[in-house]
Amino acid sequence: MTTTFIDPVYLATYGLLPLSNLLSYFLHPSNPLKPVFPKPTSNEILQDSGVYDYDDMVRKMSKMTGNQIILTEIPPTPTPTLPDQPPPPIQQTNLFTITYINRTSSNSYTILHQFYCSEGVIYACPRASNVLRSAVGRVASELGRIADTIAMRRDENDINEEIKEFKRREGATVQLGDDDVKRINAARDTKGKLLNKMRGRVMKEKEERESKRKRKEEGEERGEKSSNYS
Repeated sequence: MTTTFIDPVYLATYGLLPLSNLLSYFLHPSNPLKPVFPKPTSNEILQDSGVYDYDDMVRKMSKMTGNQIILTEIPPTPTPTLPDQPPPPIQQTNLFTITYINRTSSNSYTILHQFYCSEGVIYACPRASNVLRSAVGRVASELGRIADTIAMRRDENDINEEIKEFKRREGATVQLGDDDVKRINAARDTKGKLLNKMRGRVMKEKEERESKRKRKEEGEERGEKSSNYS
């Protein structure tokens, strides 16, 4: 994408001052930076009607609506001199701003595009959205780098705790503290007591079933003997 424009022939022939020359320079057909809109700007409408003086054009455009080009001359920084020295020669302005606006009333407008002209070279200014997008991209990249650094430099104690927990889940040998040992022993004792209680209950139920079975067999045997005697 083209971001600059210069026409040495025009500059050598007309120069940039007065500002009407700068306007014609910017509106030159060979300038690729000139925005394209369906309707001509107020500047072009006034030029077609014979208004070329830029100051007169500005006064008339304040009462018009639509797209307009506003030119601003940025004066050079004065050269400091000593009291006994003659003033330096007046320097010609070489820096201008070219602003595209959409005017809706005499006191209300919206900036559409902005350009700079320095030493006859016109530069396209980046849009605020592009600047913001670029800034956000740089910030996101920096945050990503910081996050990676933090991840690589995690606290050693946290890492050791994770390793210990992993080993505990996997059943690996882990060095435990006194409190851990006490809790494990207490759990083992409780488990042993429950198992013994369950074993005792099972043995008792087994003995009762065996006793019932024997009593039943003895009863059946007595019944058979009684029938034989009769």
